[in-house]
Amino acid sequence: MIGLITSLDDAPVVEAFVEECGSQLVVLDSLEAGNITELTAVYAATPAMVELAETLQHKLGLRASGAGSVQQRTQRFNQQCALGPVSIPQATLIASETGLAEFVRAQSLPVVVRPVAIGDADKAVLLRHDSEVGSAYRDLANISGEVFAAPWMSGERYSVDLVTFAGRPLVADMRKLRIDEIKGQLLLRHRVSVHDGDPIAESLAAIAFRAVEAIGIVSGAAHVDVVVNADRIYVEEIVCAPRPFHLGVDAAFTAYSHSFHHLLVEALVRSDDFDRRFVRKPRRNRETLACAPLRVFSARDAVSFAGLRFVRRLPGFHSFVRAQSAGKPLSFGSIVGTVSFVSTDAASIMNSLTVLHEMEETDVLFDENAEIVG
Repeated sequence: MIGLITSLDDAPVVEAFVEECGSQLVVLDSLEAGNITELTAVYAATPAMVELAETLQHKLGLRASGAGSVQQRTQRFNQQCALGPVSIPQATLIASETGLAEFVRAQSLPVVVRPVAIGDADKAVLLRHDSEVGSAYRDLANISGEVFAAPWMSGERYSVDLVTFAGRPLVADMRKLRIDEIKGQLLLRHRVSVHDGDPIAESLAAIAFRAVEAIGIVSGAAHVDVVVNADRIYVEEIVCAPRPFHLGVDAAFTAYSHSFHHLLVEALVRSDDFDRRFVRKPRRNRETLACAPLRVFSARDAVSFAGLRFVRRLPGFHSFVRAQSAGKPLSFGSIVGTVSFVSTDAASIMNSLTVLHEMEETDVLFDENAEIVG
């Protein structure tokens, strides 16, 4: 039996796991929930649940995490310390608004500020001047008054998605990321698959394997965010649970014949099949898969999804997974859902993403009266 640590607010994530685990899944929202004596594995459903899941693992004597503290898998500063030579240089904890202003002034690069703990949908703010510190600090500081700060390293950004079982990591997917700075916030715009033949793929896999070993992941999920620039490769962050934008399991099956969740569960319930994947690697060459979170950039208080009729006409469109109900008040940059594209024509997918982002930024997606010519 598999235990899935979640919160009651994460119903879509739970549904995705139920679809692939079936009756072997037990959803736990506390250490007392469910018949825990029958559990053989406990996984966090979202990043915010990692510490709770590991607490239950140790209570039951299960070994899903290895050497080192759980803090290396849940706290940004502790994680960067564990990563050693592949960590972001000068990453630090700062416990005051004054200290953050001094750190920004001392850096030659912009500074990115994030919450100390790795959560489900963490805000990231980019600071270039000490005059911008006040609101960022007040917004992101934890109960102890601390924030995580680091230089914003330039370069191309990638995510390497790993499923690890019994100390053996398997690459489930690699994606190249587009992250934009909009009104001081760093926002993910899309993720596009990297194929095995790409020259960077081998290096990305090697550094991801090294990173998960450094923070002690023995079994479970790991999404390793990597920055590649002219000087070296850095590991920016490791998220030790499935990310919310992996909900589009149908798109993943269309592109790869598996999804991230599928591999995660397969390692537990069909370990022989999972072992064979190290010889016969998961298919990632035939199709290009892209996922884009739809965001609200206007000042409107609520959204309509009327503009999706235009999105469905874009080349390569596969599916839309809704994250918010129409009409719900949303803040700037909020994600209302995820659009997935699948095609053998990578160029057409990139063109579709360009059009999609233009529609987001001009409010066409959420305007019931919008019309598109051409």
